[in-house]
Amino acid sequence: MPSPSAFQRSCINKWVCLLCLLWSSFSSSQEVNGREMHIVRGDGDYSPYEMVINNQLTGFHIELIQIIAKQLNIELIFESLPWKRALAMVEKGLADAITYVGKNTRRERYIIFTPGNELSWAVFALVVLDRRKKDIHFPNGHFTSLKGYKIGQLLGYSYGEEFDQSTLNRSFYNNNDQLIGMLRTKRIDIAIFNKEEYENKRYNQDDVQARLAVLDNLIGTGNFIGFSKKLKLEALAGEFSQALIKFKTTQGFKKLQKKYGARYK
Repeated sequence: MPSPSAFQRSCINKWVCLLCLLWSSFSSSQEVNGREMHIVRGDGDYSPYEMVINNQLTGFHIELIQIIAKQLNIELIFESLPWKRALAMVEKGLADAITYVGKNTRRERYIIFTPGNELSWAVFALVVLDRRKKDIHFPNGHFTSLKGYKIGQLLGYSYGEEFDQSTLNRSFYNNNDQLIGMLRTKRIDIAIFNKEEYENKRYNQDDVQARLAVLDNLIGTGNFIGFSKKLKLEALAGEFSQALIKFKTTQGFKKLQKKYGARYK
């Protein structure tokens, strides 16, 4: 069989280069379009943002993510896991993204926090027994004033950089109901809650149980959808952010907030 001429070899090489360029373009577009995205989340009830109703995952965050994913032609797979395991999945590159995640220095090592990818803004409340509210002081939001108290918080959760790095006497629990139980039995002095989750649960409806109160001073931070650094999803995070920023200026976003009674800013 005769060997190809120089002209034929040149044509073949050009076609190979063209095919490579087309494949590269197609592959990069596949990072955003026409693919599945595996999103992990905590397995708790975080009404009105993320909750299960009639065996269906729903809530403000969930529907917001679904709207943006539809715009980007992305199929979603949600998986609910214990929070620390959900974080580990993203860190190891076993999930594309994680929802309802707060930003801190440690998480920035393995999660992409892109401005605009804030799903909501959390206001955290320091909850105490009502009869002790006047005895617990938190002047000007200085966490150093809380060193003498036992503080309960959720395992693996971030409450903002300043709070997370403060030297405090902390105990960690798996869910909000455990926090309330420890508070009412005086095992802890203060429980830290997402304020809307606390209000949504209406813990003071039971007249038999000790009444609870929120300290006047509150702290706040952004709740993100964060993407995996291990999987190098910076481009996807950017596309998602641009679509989210645009959607947040629409009436559709305002209607979604009203539907769930959800806070953004």
